[in-house]
Amino acid sequence: MGYFFPKTPDGQPDRAAIETALPELRAHINLLDKAVAETGHLAGASFTYADINLLPALAYLQSLPESAGMLVSAKQLTHYFDRHSQRASFVATVPPPMGEVTRKAS
Repeated sequence: MGYFFPKTPDGQPDRAAIETALPELRAHINLLDKAVAETGHLAGASFTYADINLLPALAYLQSLPESAGMLVSAKQLTHYFDRHSQRASFVATVPPPMGEVTRKAS
């Protein structure tokens, strides 16, 4: 949120908020990496609503420097995203770049 909705006076990314969130984010990425390892899906053996909701979040995480670095080491999660982001439904609804999100929010 420190990137998307910064509470800094100048509207720049909130480095304090970002740094505070990084350890928990790493734990979540590690958990997700393990969760998709067995079946290639987040919940169960087929593509579900859980996967649909996770893909846009992963797309945004890949666009941020700290989380992009974390995702590189999450091999199963990276493979999961690479595979499922090729789905026609995802391609047709790919989230806008981060800059567009922050401009619309202001």
